[in-house]
Amino acid sequence: MAESSFTSALSPAASQANYDPLTKKLRAGASYATTRPSEDVDTSDRPSEDVDRSDDFPTSFKFGASIFDAWRRPEPVARSDFPPSFKFGASSSALQTESYATEGRRGHCTWDEMLGDLPAVHSLILHFLVQDTTKGPHSINKQGVDFYNRLLDELNHNGIMPMVTLCHFDVPSALQKKYNGILGRQFVNDFNDYANLCFQLFGDKVKHWITFNEPSVYCESGYQYEMTGKDEPAIYPYLAAHHLLLAHATSVKTYRDCYQKQQNGKIGISLVTAWFLPYSGSCHDIVYLDPIVTGDYPFSMKSIVRDRLPQFSSEEKKMLEGSYDFIGVNYYTSRYTRALPFSPNDIPVSYAKDQYVEMLTEDKDGVPIGPQSEGMEFMYIAPKWLASILVNLKTKYNNPLIYITENGYPQLIQDKTMEEICDDQVRIDYIKDHLVSIRTALREGVNVDGYFSWTLMDNMEVKGYYYTIGFGLHHVDIPNDFERFPKKSAFWYRKFLSGKRAPLLSEPIIAKEPIMEPINAKATV
Repeated sequence: MAESSFTSALSPAASQANYDPLTKKLRAGASYATTRPSEDVDTSDRPSEDVDRSDDFPTSFKFGASIFDAWRRPEPVARSDFPPSFKFGASSSALQTESYATEGRRGHCTWDEMLGDLPAVHSLILHFLVQDTTKGPHSINKQGVDFYNRLLDELNHNGIMPMVTLCHFDVPSALQKKYNGILGRQFVNDFNDYANLCFQLFGDKVKHWITFNEPSVYCESGYQYEMTGKDEPAIYPYLAAHHLLLAHATSVKTYRDCYQKQQNGKIGISLVTAWFLPYSGSCHDIVYLDPIVTGDYPFSMKSIVRDRLPQFSSEEKKMLEGSYDFIGVNYYTSRYTRALPFSPNDIPVSYAKDQYVEMLTEDKDGVPIGPQSEGMEFMYIAPKWLASILVNLKTKYNNPLIYITENGYPQLIQDKTMEEICDDQVRIDYIKDHLVSIRTALREGVNVDGYFSWTLMDNMEVKGYYYTIGFGLHHVDIPNDFERFPKKSAFWYRKFLSGKRAPLLSEPIIAKEPIMEPINAKATV
């Protein structure tokens, strides 16, 4: 379990910092992440909804503007629409930006085995090099520990709040070979040992921990499509999810019993969500959310899966119940749904079939749920349903503390010029629309306290997309020594957080020099 995601937000103390020098110093663009608005917020230049913004779109911009123009203009939104303590930032995944397995004694993980020698973006946000998998699951990688101590010190020194994810999709290959990774019950104990080590080593510098990111991705998808070897799609996703939930709850208990009081931090989990309408009207991931809230799987799940679903003991139920201080919500898209016929005589085929629902992108009249994204054909843009998810969480799960830990737009970058890549007006509109939805939820009393755009910089994307698309606020020019260039969205985000609406064409599309100097996997802080 060697993984880290840094979701950074500037603290109030750092809000007066000069953004560009700070970014250059850290080489990890957090210049646009602040938890407070400017003291002299001026919203007089915020456009009304009937303002003609056609001049905001440059003539060279051909794809993003047309997507949102065909539907509606984004509503105006300002930093002052959110509480002063509301946190803004950008997320990143070590798995998707890390160097090769041979760097820093990291060792191979399951994703290395699947992807082979696909080049990664060498980044300061490297794999969480805590355990030396070359020597076994319980040995400590001193090189990795020293690296992250330096990085965390630098972040905190500059007022940047690290939100650290312990596991973001991958498992050390050694554990996969030893007991089939998450499918083995031993995973629960090994993950708890790893989490305990991280709390011990970094807990004085990290105040927000996430145990797992999007568990459904590697439990459901990972064990249905032979990504980890021979699969049993009607059994393995449930077994993997069961062990992951126990690993989560055990590590939360360890943190609360041994560290939370003196370290004064919080711990939670990040779940991928979608809004299904018009029939179900509920958020996704009840497989993972219900157990950590109530201590057990929902009745509907038990009645369908039956003896294929592992059971929690009384002690495990008690440990699971309430095993979170916050919930991370990752939101990208939503779906229409249509119920499929159910029979008690059905033969179990897969986790997907057990849901007895067909997911659709169009309603009965053929109207899409939203504009189709450019980079991922299955992703339709539906910002308003994020508010529905958040209100549902408030109503159904007693209004938990929520962070939007991922939300981003897949921009097609393959065969594009640098000017076309960095002219990402569509991402600006995407972020605006989702911030409007979050603002709506806040006005409904939802306890949401942060928004983190996915992602800080273009990186490797899974499902075969690799480097053909980019979610980043910054572009990484891989052929040219991994130089990073801020896109228009990075300038807009920074301007938005200053308390004033960004004049969309007042900043250069490409900086004369990259905000972040080219670095490699051996760079030090």
